[in-house]
Amino acid sequence: MMGNYTQQNFLNSGGPGTARAGLIPVTSCPRTWFVESLLVSLFCFFPFGLPAMWYASKVERAHALGNYEAAEANSQKAKKLVKLSAYIGLAIWIIGLVLYLSGTVDSGPLLTYSV
Repeated sequence: MMGNYTQQNFLNSGGPGTARAGLIPVTSCPRTWFVESLLVSLFCFFPFGLPAMWYASKVERAHALGNYEAAEANSQKAKKLVKLSAYIGLAIWIIGLVLYLSGTVDSGPLLTYSV
């Protein structure tokens, strides 16, 4: 192994069945965003957090299979969904806090029993 390259055999464009040794670049695995997607699923807005977890789980698998473009695309989709879920969740928390502090929302019990 030399630098960021690995020695592998691949077919030459010279004709069918002619193989030669060549150097193919090795890329590092993109960020998976799995922990972040789990946290936004639990604490922010799960309708976007769950698909983010789905895409995040596909990043390492695609990279291990050598599909670097798919790994990067899944990482970018997971990142976008994590940020979207975080922004929506933050907005919901802020709106809820403002409504609670303004007295618009009652903090009493959800169910009342009458005898």
